[in-house]
Amino acid sequence: MELKLEQEWSEHLRSAIGFKITQQLRKNGRSDVEHSEIEEWLEQAYIEIREIADKPIAFIIGMQRVAWGQDLQKMPISDNNLFRPLSNDDQKQVVGITMVLEENIFHFLDKLEVSIFESDPSLSFGKVDGAAVRFSKTIANNVQTQLSFLHKGNGHDSRSKAEDRISLGLIYSNGDWTTWIEGIGFQNSNIYKDARYGFSAGAAKKLGARGEVIIEGTWIDRSLKQMGIGYIWKFSKNWSIGPEIRISSHEKNKNSENEFSAGFRLQYQFQKKSSANHNKTR
Repeated sequence: MELKLEQEWSEHLRSAIGFKITQQLRKNGRSDVEHSEIEEWLEQAYIEIREIADKPIAFIIGMQRVAWGQDLQKMPISDNNLFRPLSNDDQKQVVGITMVLEENIFHFLDKLEVSIFESDPSLSFGKVDGAAVRFSKTIANNVQTQLSFLHKGNGHDSRSKAEDRISLGLIYSNGDWTTWIEGIGFQNSNIYKDARYGFSAGAAKKLGARGEVIIEGTWIDRSLKQMGIGYIWKFSKNWSIGPEIRISSHEKNKNSENEFSAGFRLQYQFQKKSSANHNKTR
């Protein structure tokens, strides 16, 4: 279950806080309800200051996702994607600041995002030793490309080396269909120690005015591959529910059993009416 509260203090100032409770229903064919852990209660907590001096620039300060990887979340429980631990440090957010520039940056880009953050995934304040940058550009009708880089110093852990990552993705959307593909390269990962690159692709199709079905496949070099299918139904203005099923298998150990998991997301989101220019959700 996800709960996100947003408050528009003025046309230039917004605050948000988000909570998430995830319950795994079944894993490897066995019920996991009694032994599941409730984690990531606090998912986001930030202040956004935008349109400074009437310019298309914003600063996001606090607990947030950094500007790396494809900025697209379609599956009901997106944190279960194999790429997610790479982009959010064991599925936790980071504390930092992100600058967002929009509208024809350098007469070429549609959007530029720059993040600086501390690599320690805990909520304690530590050393700021991480940086990320993401470029977004529309290259054809309904087609957007995103290129991003990330450096994570890992100064909080003497056993870990500094990490560098790169991501390149394409997104196509025509209103009814959304398809995407993303390739990543990385080194010194604490999550996938033997891997150097990976790929992910998927498609989502709207069904009527309130439903959407999603399929997604992900592969990590010398580590794991995964297939998933999900459905999201928005049954009221603020409420939505989304079940999903994923099957993962190990690349190195071909004889290991496939891992099966199923779960769902129940989300309620408060929304405050605002002008068309400011009605944007991060």
